[in-house]
Amino acid sequence: WALSPPTAPVGSYWYSVASSRDGTVFFAAERTDANFAPGRIHVSTDSGTNWVRTASPADFWTYLACSSDGRTLVATTDYGKIQRSVDGGATWKGFNVDRRWGPVGCSGDGRRMIVAPAGHQLQLSTDAGSTWSMTSTPQNISWFRACISRGGQVMAAVDGSSKLNGGALYISRDAGQTWIPTVFPESNLRFNWAALAMSDDGSHILLG
Repeated sequence: WALSPPTAPVGSYWYSVASSRDGTVFFAAERTDANFAPGRIHVSTDSGTNWVRTASPADFWTYLACSSDGRTLVATTDYGKIQRSVDGGATWKGFNVDRRWGPVGCSGDGRRMIVAPAGHQLQLSTDAGSTWSMTSTPQNISWFRACISRGGQVMAAVDGSSKLNGGALYISRDAGQTWIPTVFPESNLRFNWAALAMSDDGSHILLG
């Protein structure tokens, strides 16, 4: 491990990160800067050695995900539209309605995306974020993490709450058309999950 170099802002509140498949392109979502002002999305194209601020709007950034080549990004803020970039962060465009959006996932080619609005059904895009539709997932869930396999066929999202139905992991194996909750061996327990990851082909899912 190594500390981020001086080119990365010091004192910022970093909320989430994303990486290209080969690890050369990193993105970091800055929720607030050192003065508690709205942050930006920052990018490194040399495996984290140097960092620059993208052209993202100043906002309270939360979640982000990117394609395998690091060109297509989808990101959310505390409140606003879903933000997308198809040129590595050089330009950004907002989609869908203003609301509180949560975790995001992006396929390897950047075409399939999922976004988890707070307390509502997951939203699915099959055209790199240009249009969105509701999935068959339940409402009134505090979605905490989401991810997509490289090919976009397998998707997963987890409820991070500890309330009723808290801890459920929902998986789709048909590119977001149907979703099935996972039953854990300790079915009488509720979990407050904090992390979710998936292998390239979606055959392995890690939850913790």
